[in-house]
This record gives sequence, C-alpha cells and structure tokens, in this order.
Amino acid sequence: MTVITSEVLLRQLEHDVREILQIAQGQFVPLRENQLHWQPAPEKWSIAQCLEHLNRFGRHYLPAMQTGIQTAVAKGIESNPEFSPGWLGGFLIKSVKPQGSTQAKGKYPSPKAYNPSRSGTVSPHVLPEFLQGQRDMLQILAASRQVDLNRVRIPVSVSRFIRLAW
Repeated sequence: MTVITSEVLLRQLEHDVREILQIAQGQFVPLRENQLHWQPAPEKWSIAQCLEHLNRFGRHYLPAMQTGIQTAVAKGIESNPEFSPGWLGGFLIKSVKPQGSTQAKGKYPSPKAYNPSRSGTVSPHVLPEFLQGQRDMLQILAASRQVDLNRVRIPVSVSRFIRLAW
C-alpha cells in the first residue's frame, strides 16, 4: 500500500475542507430554500439531499474520529511522520475519489439509512449542520497531528465489526 507523509496528507485534507467550506458558504448559503431542494430530474438529488447524505455519514464518522483520537492520546500513541492506509481504506479512497474530473471512479448505491431520496427526509437544518461538520472536521484534522494515524481505528458506518485506520 502507498505510504504518505502524514503532514502532507493532513495539509491536503485541511485544504480540501476549507475549499468545501468556501464553496458551500459562497454558493449554497445565498440560495433560497426552494433552490436548495430543487432536483434537476426525479432520479437526481437536490443540493439539500446531497448535503443530507454527507451529514448522515458525518453523524457517524466525526464523533468516531474524535473518539479515536482521544483514545490514542490517552494511550500515549504519539504521532508518526508516515501514514499507510490499510487495504480496505485504500480501496474505499480509490473507489470514491474523483480521478481528474468531478465524478468519482465508480457509482455505488447508498445504503438506505444514508440515502435521503429513499428515506424521504432531509433535516430542516441541513446546510448549517453541513457547515458545522466541516468546521468540526478542521478541528479533528488539527487534533490528529498528535497521534499515529496508522494506529487510530475508526468503525465503518455499515458495520461496527470492521474498522479503518484513520
């Protein structure tokens, strides 16, 4: 598996999150409610549904990452200059990361609990929750510099028995 310099990884992630925050604040905050919920086609998600989908994963992963880092700090697991994602984490990164375009490499059905079009609900606070989640992620990234990311384990959202290296 590929070895990445931890600091370079964290800086890139912080850059990405700041860019996401800037886009959301500049392009989504000014929209009216009906614009956030407009679907370009019946089978296509609205902006609000996309954000709700991300928020649902954030409700699992943000606290899990915070807990993982706090546990590692309590155990005295110090930082490591290198990070190597496990095989599952590497596969997941490659499968959803855009490759030279805005589209992910593959399309995968979203589990029902994470699919707002199947559950039919979107939080009325979807945009503020999304913005707060991105700010929380910046804090998590800053805190993660204290620990060896290779040794922090985060349970995946679809199974508590499978854990990913941070």
